[in-house]
Amino acid sequence: MKKLLLVALVAAGGLLVYRQIQQGKAEQDLWMDATDPVPSGADGE
Repeated sequence: MKKLLLVALVAAGGLLVYRQIQQGKAEQDLWMDATDPVPSGADGE
């Protein structure tokens, strides 16, 4: 029973870490998109 609980805790911890990493990547992508320089041909010329 203790092994099952340990496996469940490790799996839950791994899932939390994975979700934090994915959230960080998503936020980094948003910042990259927001701070991306505008291409020179996009001003309507």
